[in-house]
Amino acid sequence: MNEQTRDADLGESKKKLVSGAYLRNAWYVAAWSDDLGDGAVLGRTILKEPVALYRMANGEVAAVQDRC
Repeated sequence: MNEQTRDADLGESKKKLVSGAYLRNAWYVAAWSDDLGDGAVLGRTILKEPVALYRMANGEVAAVQDRC
């Protein structure tokens, strides 16, 4: 693989990680801790992806793809 091809492949790889002005493979704040009460499910859209946030019985926060 020549240098020009490698640079082009790297550029394409970087484009896949970026959605608009945001990196897709990064951490973002989805909610404040107070937003997730016991038994509550909070729907958010993050980078055009629907996400459901909730607090598990042990108090930890979890997120899954929102398909409802």
